[in-house]
This record gives sequence, C-alpha cells and structure tokens, in this order.
Amino acid sequence: MIVDSSVFIAAANKNDENFKLANELLLMAEDAGAQTTDHVLEEVVTYLCKKVGSDTAYKTGSGMLDSFDLLFFSEENLREALELVKKYKRLSLCDALSVVAASGMRDKAICSFDSDFDLVKGIKRIF
Repeated sequence: MIVDSSVFIAAANKNDENFKLANELLLMAEDAGAQTTDHVLEEVVTYLCKKVGSDTAYKTGSGMLDSFDLLFFSEENLREALELVKKYKRLSLCDALSVVAASGMRDKAICSFDSDFDLVKGIKRIF
C-alpha cells in the first residue's frame, strides 16, 4: 500500500476534518508495512510549510522518514506517470507516481482522501 499526501497532511493539521481518521489510518498503514514516495514527502512538507508552518512540516517529514519506507523512481517510471497524467486529466504527477508504485504491489492500494484515485482502473483507494 502507498500512503498519499492527503493522509499525512490531514494527520498533521488538527483543524482538518479528517484529522482523527488520518491518524488512525497512518497507524494502520505503518503496522501493515505501507510505503510512500519521495514525491509525496516533498508535497507534504511544501504544503505544510506554507499552510501550517515549518515546525509542523519538519516534524511530519521526519516522522514520514522514520516510519515509512520511501520509494524513488526511475526515468521509465516517470515516463509511465506522465502517460497517466495525460490519460487521467485530474491526476497530478505526484499522484500518478503513487499509481505507478501501487500498480507494482500485490494489493494495488493507495491510502488517500483524494477521490481522483478512484478514476484509475485496478487501483483500490483506502480511506
């Protein structure tokens, strides 16, 4: 399973409507050996720096590195993700890379509050 930025962001922001559920999902994901990506890490830290503050961004990013294996991508993976961006107009590159990563896993699951993942055939969204 891949954990998407929406879950990390919600878990870090006490004012987010999904704060409690996000923290429960992160515990479940960590226990299940879920992974995330370097692009998700970048997206989470950048968003939190701008919206919540650098202290929260640092704490969240460090926690991600401590608790989840980080996946990195080859040029081939990036090209595959760009094709998904072209095909599924609502997917960002970061989301498309999460799809590429999840597609190579047995469960083909992404833990996310982002319903855009529901557009992608063969991917199961956990929320």
